[in-house]
Amino acid sequence: MRSISAAVVVLALAVVILTLAVGPSYGHGPGSGKGGGRGLGNENCMCGRIYKPVCGSDLKTYANQCLLDCHAAMPEGRQIGLKFLRDGRCKEGEKRKKGS
Repeated sequence: MRSISAAVVVLALAVVILTLAVGPSYGHGPGSGKGGGRGLGNENCMCGRIYKPVCGSDLKTYANQCLLDCHAAMPEGRQIGLKFLRDGRCKEGEKRKKGS
């Protein structure tokens, strides 16, 4: 009976470790296509799976602030000076204000 209990404990521990290692976040590697259909190309960018949309200065909606920050750190984002515009989705037909 003890060997069965020990096996169950070891199996449960292995499941917990694998879940924590794989489940809570995902990376955005080259061509991963994650983050609202944008492959960010930065394997160092790890963002949680939280949907709290934000609008960027490029008038694109990002799933959360972390994804916007990751995109802003990429060469394309730096080139256009990508910044946080406001919380919530970007509105269709919205135009960029001068100076932003």
